[in-house]
Amino acid sequence: MRADDGAAPLVIGRPLSSACGTDETEQLHAADATTRRRLLHSARGTFCLVRHTRGDAVELAADKLAALPLLYGHHEGVWYASNSLRALVAACPPLAQHGDLAGQAQLAALGFNLGERTAYARVRCVAAGAIVRLGPDGSLSRSSYHDWRDDAPAAPASLAQLHRAFIDGVRLRLSQPTPAALAYLSGGLDSRCVVAALADCGRIVHSVNFAPAGSADLVLARAVAQAFSASHFEADCAGDFWQRSVDAYRQLADRIDAAHRPSPPAIWTGFGGESVLAPTNLTEPMVRALRGGRRDAALQAYFERVGGGLPLRAFRPEHRPALVQALRDSLYEALDACAGDDPALAFHRYLMTNEIRGNLQPHFEHFAQRALDFELPFLDAEFVRLALSLPVDGLLGHRAYYDWLACFAAPVAQLPWQAYPWSLPCPHPMPEGLRSQWGQGEGWLDAAGAREEKRRLLDDVAAALARSDFPGRLIDRTNIRAAYWLARLGIDRYAYLLQTARRLTPVAARDCVAGAAQGASA
Repeated sequence: MRADDGAAPLVIGRPLSSACGTDETEQLHAADATTRRRLLHSARGTFCLVRHTRGDAVELAADKLAALPLLYGHHEGVWYASNSLRALVAACPPLAQHGDLAGQAQLAALGFNLGERTAYARVRCVAAGAIVRLGPDGSLSRSSYHDWRDDAPAAPASLAQLHRAFIDGVRLRLSQPTPAALAYLSGGLDSRCVVAALADCGRIVHSVNFAPAGSADLVLARAVAQAFSASHFEADCAGDFWQRSVDAYRQLADRIDAAHRPSPPAIWTGFGGESVLAPTNLTEPMVRALRGGRRDAALQAYFERVGGGLPLRAFRPEHRPALVQALRDSLYEALDACAGDDPALAFHRYLMTNEIRGNLQPHFEHFAQRALDFELPFLDAEFVRLALSLPVDGLLGHRAYYDWLACFAAPVAQLPWQAYPWSLPCPHPMPEGLRSQWGQGEGWLDAAGAREEKRRLLDDVAAALARSDFPGRLIDRTNIRAAYWLARLGIDRYAYLLQTARRLTPVAARDCVAGAAQGASA
């Protein structure tokens, strides 16, 4: 189908709208420019749009959280766009020639990029709720079809309203004719709320857990599945979290009747629940600092929460001052883009429009190989809109979340769950003898699993150090090599340097100095 102006949009993902019934894809194909903007504003799903316009221009759009990344770059008269940074650079290697110093600093300190930045000065990401027009002459213009600051309800939503929006978001996503739904089920709250909603919508639930043996995550998920009569499977997986998640889906799909398998492959997940309804990286001291005008203190507390800040020892000394300044300036830029009357609410908006995309990026970066869609009801735009209307103070420590559980069927709130150490404790006693994900000196993995994870890290860093294109102009090879051998000897004090090297080496550019200037002006 072609639009009235001769354009044929490519919609990736599912926009979803209550107003249009379910999926807006067909409407977006047929709409003119004005109607298309209105449809984008009403969309509730996770998606991105690529559309050719008259004059050979290209229009890109991201969903309201930019949860599905859409990256673009220009080289020698050609625009390139992809959901994967790796695929984009493979299609046009010169795009990776110049690094963005702020983007590199963000990856090292936070593990993800903010706003439009990437690791490269010549590659950008479409921001949340944004439209980018790419001209055939290399020109670029940006506009916004949605801003969370302008989309707040007149009054704070009730928890009952929030629950109705969540169930409605689940129903919108239940478009496949199969009577069943496949879902991840962990020992936390987010996934159990999804399973409860699917059961409420009358679906047969096939749930899967891929936690290691002996973990509370595994045992608590088993109890929830039994309470909701879900057909539950405990997968035997290895590798990192994302590889485990894909392998678990495949093992589950192989076990169930073909009539119950979604096509294309998809699985329901509670991803994003805590980001929206209980921002764990926003604390009471941070709120006080933000509201007291002490933004630097709030950012320092934020860094401590997410991993300690910028690991300067990983970088060559001559770049460290510039990296610190670039990180600080880019964080202020991202926060200013979310600014409003309440600095704490602005920080919550920052987390949702940056962290969510960053945390999902490892999945979408390798989507072509994994070919597995996620159903993400916690990222439903109407649910997010109502959640943002709740007082921020009530979201801290999972206070509002725990109250919200009462809106679900009884088993949701009556079975124990793993609670963060900085949140309100679970009111139910935990089974004894289990390894808590958040316990002191414990973890999701057992001792053997932790040793295997360390071995993979050492192997990855050894391979990085051996690369002929190791980014030695930016990363301090001597310090990384020293940390590697200390870890081999059992001294893990500098393991964070190895994590940084593994994260940055695949995306570090040859020319980081030029990238600093170009990234600042992009």
